[in-house]
Amino acid sequence: ITVPVPPMMAWGAGAQGEMGDGHTATRLNPVAVTGLTGIKSVSTSYTSAYAVDATGQAWAWGYGRQGNLGDGQDANSSVPVKVINITEPVTAVVPDQFPLPGNGFVSGRVGVVVARGSDGSLWSWGRVGFGALGGGGSGADPGRIPRIPPVTGPFGTWFGAVS
Repeated sequence: ITVPVPPMMAWGAGAQGEMGDGHTATRLNPVAVTGLTGIKSVSTSYTSAYAVDATGQAWAWGYGRQGNLGDGQDANSSVPVKVINITEPVTAVVPDQFPLPGNGFVSGRVGVVVARGSDGSLWSWGRVGFGALGGGGSGADPGRIPRIPPVTGPFGTWFGAVS
């Protein structure tokens, strides 16, 4: 028996495109996020959303005017776009401040996004200023955060801040 996998759904305020359905309207009922299949994790900030598919590709949509989507552009997107430049499969994407299982968390500046590669590497992109990207990306272009040893335990459990 093959059971069909339902599409990823979203609802709520959508002015920045954060519903991922190609529109910028508020959705009172769930709508399918466009073009995503095989999603294994999802995370959100106030105005953007992130997903990681079964291949380790990170996707983003919604508010992107500070490079938050990691697609090399400083523009919003109402449909998912690929996060670029990460050379390892992604296991998790963490926007802004986000709790993680096991009482771990990553605390970052609003508008900063951090991803963990399958090799334990950390990658950052988004709002530039005050060293918030940790020497990783440069705004809309994700980059590897240097000088941090690979994370080997559950993501976020051994440190409290990236910025």
